[in-house]
Amino acid sequence: SSDTAVLFTELLPRNADEVDFMQKFVPMLPSTTRENEAIARREKKPEWLTQEQYIAYTGLRTGPYSQIRNLIYCLKDNLLPFEHPCVHVVIKQLLFHIGIDDWKSDLYGDFEGLRLLSEEIGHILESLRDSPKDCDKLIIFGLICSFFGQTHKNFKALAMSFAEISRGWAEDVHEEVKHEERVSPAIYWKQAKLFAYAILCHSYGDLNHSELLGLAELIVAYRSKVLFASAEIESSTLDQPVLHVMSSRIGELCGAVEQKMGHLTQCLSLVIDSCPSTLAWTCVAYESASATACFE
Repeated sequence: SSDTAVLFTELLPRNADEVDFMQKFVPMLPSTTRENEAIARREKKPEWLTQEQYIAYTGLRTGPYSQIRNLIYCLKDNLLPFEHPCVHVVIKQLLFHIGIDDWKSDLYGDFEGLRLLSEEIGHILESLRDSPKDCDKLIIFGLICSFFGQTHKNFKALAMSFAEISRGWAEDVHEEVKHEERVSPAIYWKQAKLFAYAILCHSYGDLNHSELLGLAELIVAYRSKVLFASAEIESSTLDQPVLHVMSSRIGELCGAVEQKMGHLTQCLSLVIDSCPSTLAWTCVAYESASATACFE
């Protein structure tokens, strides 16, 4: 039913002005009844969209059967501010919703939407490699690739590439400030955000042993940086999705670490420059518990 579909659809942002705009022109479920309304009401365009972006954005979900190709056209021609949270919400609603199967027929049918989607995101990945100023675009593309990477290897490879780029940018920031006596919370938040984006690229699908150990490093780095970014208002915005990845992967992470306990030293060295290289690690189990996520 439509009620069930809405229940499992990505929620709108909390900002009152943006919610009002999106409820009016970007329905949570695709609609054919609002197709021309946004065009006729251009004075309602929010400041964060240009006129061209406004038409593209409000048209993403105007037709149930054209959503996938609408998104691919926007990717191909760079028609949207892909760093904006409201754009993230609509793309998640479009790609991840439950509902009538025909709504997604373009992904798997003659249109070959999945192939085209991976090609366009691949082009975007290459354009982002040397563009850290566009880092906020990474979160949505990494998440998309992780989601479809559950069944398609090319998306999985893209997700890992996005994670590598995001981690590299975070480490570049560290190199820039490592000799400074005092680092501002804003810099720590910038690093935390980039590590978080890399973590979210591991949200779905199977991970091999090496990828799990890399994820453990990212989690340690993120938790360290976000601790020192606590004065930043934004610092809690990524906690929930990161914690979701951590909780869903906890069994796999502990299994990978137990197979290679020395890797905990590598994780610790990310936050303690003088960390000894010869630390001996053991599992810590409490009372009669046999399984543990604690190490010392």
